[in-house]
Amino acid sequence: MANKKYSITTSPVCLGSQPLGILRAAALSTIMLGLTAQVPVMGKEPAVESRDAAIADDASAALEKQLADEISAAKTIDAGADPKAYLAAYEQALATALKIYPEPDPELEIIRSEIGFANFMLGNADQALAALVHAIPIFEASLPKYEAQLFEAYNNLAVVNGLLGRHKDARVYIAKAVEKWRETAGEEGSVDLGQGLTNIAMTDRALGNFEQALEENRQSIAMLERLYARDKDKRAADSLVVALGNLPLHQGDVGDFDGALASTRSLVNRLDSLLPPDHPRTAYILLSASILMLDNRKTLESEALARRALAVRENAMGADSPAAANARLNLITVLLAQEKFEEALALSQYSYKVLSKAKGNTADDVFTLRSNIALAKFGVGNMDAAIGEQKKLLDEQILAFPAGNEAINKNREILATMLAKAGKWQAAQALLDELQQSRTGEVGDKQRNYLTFEALRALAEIKNGALQAGVARLGTVRAGLDGFWQSEVFGEASTGRENVGMKRGYGWAVVAAVAADNPELAFAFAQRYGFGAADRAALRAALRDMTDDPQATLAMRARQDMVEERSRAMDEFYRKTASGDSAAATEVARRIAALTGQIEAQALGSTADKAQTELPVKLDYSLADVKARLADGEALLMTLETELGPQILAISNDQIAISPAAVSSQEIANLVSDVRGQITDHETSKASFDRSSASRLYAGLFNAKILQILNEKSLVNVVARGNMAKLPFALLSEPGQNKEPDRWLIEKFALAYPVGIAGFMTGSEGQQTEQLTDFFGIGAPLGENFQQIAALADKSGNVAYRGANNVQKLAELPPLDFAQDELDRIASAVDVQHKTVLTGRAATEKAVRALDLSKAKIVTFATHGLMAGELNGVDEATLVLSAPAEGTADLENDGLLTASEISKLPIDAEWVVLSACNSASGERSNDDALSGLAQAFLYAGANSLLVSHWRLRDDTAAQLTVDTFRNVSAGMAKAEALRQAQLKLMADKSVPNSSHPAAWAPFILVGQ
Repeated sequence: MANKKYSITTSPVCLGSQPLGILRAAALSTIMLGLTAQVPVMGKEPAVESRDAAIADDASAALEKQLADEISAAKTIDAGADPKAYLAAYEQALATALKIYPEPDPELEIIRSEIGFANFMLGNADQALAALVHAIPIFEASLPKYEAQLFEAYNNLAVVNGLLGRHKDARVYIAKAVEKWRETAGEEGSVDLGQGLTNIAMTDRALGNFEQALEENRQSIAMLERLYARDKDKRAADSLVVALGNLPLHQGDVGDFDGALASTRSLVNRLDSLLPPDHPRTAYILLSASILMLDNRKTLESEALARRALAVRENAMGADSPAAANARLNLITVLLAQEKFEEALALSQYSYKVLSKAKGNTADDVFTLRSNIALAKFGVGNMDAAIGEQKKLLDEQILAFPAGNEAINKNREILATMLAKAGKWQAAQALLDELQQSRTGEVGDKQRNYLTFEALRALAEIKNGALQAGVARLGTVRAGLDGFWQSEVFGEASTGRENVGMKRGYGWAVVAAVAADNPELAFAFAQRYGFGAADRAALRAALRDMTDDPQATLAMRARQDMVEERSRAMDEFYRKTASGDSAAATEVARRIAALTGQIEAQALGSTADKAQTELPVKLDYSLADVKARLADGEALLMTLETELGPQILAISNDQIAISPAAVSSQEIANLVSDVRGQITDHETSKASFDRSSASRLYAGLFNAKILQILNEKSLVNVVARGNMAKLPFALLSEPGQNKEPDRWLIEKFALAYPVGIAGFMTGSEGQQTEQLTDFFGIGAPLGENFQQIAALADKSGNVAYRGANNVQKLAELPPLDFAQDELDRIASAVDVQHKTVLTGRAATEKAVRALDLSKAKIVTFATHGLMAGELNGVDEATLVLSAPAEGTADLENDGLLTASEISKLPIDAEWVVLSACNSASGERSNDDALSGLAQAFLYAGANSLLVSHWRLRDDTAAQLTVDTFRNVSAGMAKAEALRQAQLKLMADKSVPNSSHPAAWAPFILVGQ
C-alpha cells in the first residue's frame, strides 16, 4: 500500500483585491497553525520481527483476509472525489489492523497515513499533521524495509512546513525526498519524482528562486506527461493536473503573464481528459481561472468560475466542509472587488465559523477570512472596527508566521490601504515603510505589486509633509509601471485593459500627484488610468490610418482582426468553462489554438508583417502637447474615480487645474445609479425628473478652480473613467444663482467624449474625408420573418438563432415606427454624393456586408440594440436587423449583427450614428462604458460615434439625429450640432415629456 503524497498547489486565495497564491496542500487547505512538526522521540523501536512472528502464531487467517479485503476496497475509492468514503474505509481498516499489529508498528502508520491524507483532503489539517508527526519516527526506526514510506513522509512534512511558512526547513525535507526518488526512478522518471519536483518548485518559489522554480515545474510537467501518455495512470493524471495548475503561477513570477493565461486556458480545456467530470481537483483550476479573470477586471466571468468551483467542492465534500469554506474564499474576493460588501460579509462570517472550528483561529485561510470580514465591514462603513480587527489579526499572524511570510505582507497591504482610506496617514506610512523595505528586488508580478504600493507610499509621504521624497518616489513608480502598461494593455495577447493592481497603482499615483500639486505628474498618470478596451480599439484603428502603404494596411488589418477574434474567443472560453459546457469550451479552445497559429505564422513571415507588432502610435503625451492641441474656447476635462476618491483635471490651452472631487467614488456610483434609475422609471411612470442627484454630481465634481477653466468655454472634451462614463455630462445640473433657474450643463457648453488622451490627440489624423462620399442608412427592421423561421430553428437547432426562444423574443420587439422616416430625413439633410438607405426587408446582414463601407462618410443604424445576455447564448452586444428569408439563415445572415461581426466591417467613416438602445454601454451592465457596440465600431474604423446611454424613445431619437445632421450641414461642428438639437428638443412643448432628460439627453458624441 502506497502512502499518499501531499501536493503543493496554488488554489488561489485572495486578500482584498490582491491575488495571493498561498501554498495549498491537495488544493484544499492549510495545516493548523500553532502545532509543531518536530518528530517525537520514541521510547522503543517497533518490534517488526517479533510482530511478524506474533501474526503467524496468534492472528487468525480470517482476520488477515478481512484486513486485506478492506484495504482492497479502500483502494478503489478516489480520495479526491469522495474523501469522506475514503476516510471511512481506512478507519474501518485501522480498526481491524489494531487487532493484528501491536503498537508501534509501521503497517499501522501506513493506514494512519491514508487516514491523514483523507483528513487533509477534507481540510481537517490538524489531524493530518498529527498522523504525519506520529508516523515519521516509526518509519525511521524500521529502515530499510520502510524507506519508501519514510521519504513520502518527508515530502509531506515539507508541504506542512511550507504551509507554516518554514520554507527553508521545507526545502531540506523535500530535497531529501527528491534526491532519493532520482536514484530509484531511472531515465523514465516516476510519479513520485514528478510530485516531488512540483513541490520543490513551489518551495523555491516561496524562497524567491523564481527562475529555478519555473524550471523545476517544467521538468515535473515533462516527466508526468510522459508517464501519463504511457500508462494513463490515475496517479500520474492527478499529479499532472497539480503541476499544470501551478505553472501559471511560476510564469507570472517571471513576468510571463500572457503565458500564464494560455497555460490556465490549456489546462481547463484538458481537465475532462485528465479527471472525471466535476472531480474536486478541478475546483482549484477553476479558482485559478477565476483569479486571472478578476485580475483583468472580468468580474462576471470571474464570479461564474468561482461559483462553479464552489459547487464542485460542495457537491463532493458538503457545504459545511472546510474544503468548501476554503473555496468560498475566492467567491468572497470577487464579491469584494464588485463592492458587494453585505453578501461578502455574510459569506465570510459563515465560512469563518466552519474553518475556525476545524483549524482554530490562526490558520492562514482563517486569517484570510478574518481579513475578508474586516474588508467587508470597512466597505459597509464600519471603518474603525475594521481597522481594529485587521490590526489584531496582523499582530497574531506575525507571532504565528516566520518573518518575511508573504501572507503577512498581504495583510499589511490591506491594513495600509484601510488606514489610507481613513486618512490615518502617519500610521499608513509607518506600515508601508516596513512593508516595502522587505520587498526590494522583487521581479515579475511581485515587482508590479511592489510598484503599486510604492505609489501609495509616495502619497503617504506627501500627506505627511515629505513632498520632495514623495515626488521623487512617484518618478520611480512611473518608470516602472509604464513598462508593464505597454505590454499588458496593448500587447497582442493582452485583454486590452489594465489589470486590477495596475489600475490601483496609477490611481494612487494620480491622487499623490494632485496632493503634491504637480500638474505634470498628475496628467502623466491620469492618461494611463482606466485604459480600457475601447481605448485599445481606437488606437488599433489609428495605427492602420498611419500606414501609407495600402498593402501593409490590409496586412495589418488582417492581423489585428485575428488578434481581436482571439481575444473574444478567450472571453467566450472562460464563460463556457464557468457554465460547465466542456464540449463548447473545447471547441472554442480549438479556435483559439488555430488563431494563435495563424498569428504566429504571420509574425514569422515578411518584414512588413513583423512590423505590425510594433507601435508607432504615440501613447505618452505631455501637458504641453495637450495645450497645443486645444483651441481657444476649448477645454479638456478628466474625471478619474480612484479608490481614494475622484480626481479632477481641467486643461485649457493656457491653464490647468487639478483637484480632488468633493464627492466620493462610492457616492458617484450611487448618484449615477439614481439618475439612471429615474431614466428607466420614466419609461413607464412618466414621472418628472428630480434634479437633486444631478445637482450633487455637479457640485461634487466642479469646484471654483475647475469652473474657472471651464466657464466661458464653448466646447469641453470629457475623458471620464469610472461610473461617470455611464452618464451623459449634459444632464448635470448647475444650481441657479440669484433666483435664476437651474441650468443643465449642456446649456453652458457643447460636450465631446474623445476615447482617452490618445484619441483626443490623434483626432481625425489619417482620415481622408474628401474621399468619403457616401451615406449609408440601415434600420427599421422587420421582425415578422423571425416568426416564420421559428419552426426551422426548432427542427434544426440552428445555432444562428441559439434556439426558437430567441426567435420569439426578436419577433416580439416593438416596431420602430419612426426609423424609416429618420433615415430618409438624415439622408436628405447630409451633403454627400451617394446615398443608400436599407430598411424593412432589405435591412439584412447580407445586404450590409455587400455595401462598400470604405467610402462611407456617414453610416447610420436606426434599430434595436441589445446588450450581451439579452438573448440566450448571445454573449456580445448586438444590433437587430431584418431576418433573412426562410431557409437562408446562417451565422453570417441571422438578423443579428454582433459586435464581433461589426468589428470586421471595413469602415473608414467620419461619423457612425447608432440610433439604438444602450449603444454607449458595455456589453454587460457592469462593463466599462463604450466596451460593447461602440468599441466594435471604433475598432472597425469609425472616427466619431453618436451613441446612446439608455433605451431610446423612437420619436425623440429620430428628432435628435435628424436635427443634429441638419445643423452639421449648416456648418456647425459635431458637438455643437448635437447640443443645439438637444436644446431644441427640450424646449419643444409639442413633444410629450420632451423636457425630461430621458428624451433629450441619451446621445453623446464619442470622438471629435
